[in-house]
Amino acid sequence: MIKFLAPLLTLTLLGCASTGTMPTAYKDSDTGLYGFQGANGVVVIPPKYKEVTDFDDQGLARVTSPQGDVQTINKYGQKAGN
Repeated sequence: MIKFLAPLLTLTLLGCASTGTMPTAYKDSDTGLYGFQGANGVVVIPPKYKEVTDFDDQGLARVTSPQGDVQTINKYGQKAGN
């Protein structure tokens, strides 16, 4: 049974990775700030924004810092051209 499940699990994980899903926003209950997590729930961009948008088809999201500065970031949290 294990020999059957291991390849199936591997194919499932590879399928998720190849879909190119974008990180999703989440709100940190302690700080009230937003960050982004991958499909597996792992934090990929720590919660440090007051407001965020979803990532678009180009992999960009608009974020607002606690100080009110607005910028565009990519799915790795790096600043993109505004």
